[in-house]
Amino acid sequence: MFNIIDWMIQLPKGLEPEFLQAVYAIEEEKKMPYINTAERLGLEKLEKGRQEGLRKGVRKAS
Repeated sequence: MFNIIDWMIQLPKGLEPEFLQAVYAIEEEKKMPYINTAERLGLEKLEKGRQEGLRKGVRKAS
């Protein structure tokens, strides 16, 4: 939701730190970082690539 708000409303420079502070406070309170779908899918893709790289490295080393 924060990304949608950020995308729809361009905050004045003076309010950006306050907005980020509110996001960080919510993340800490919920013990969960905010991550949007695109970021989550990108991280999953990176992890799959890392796993595949490790498997290939193990095969070559054997």
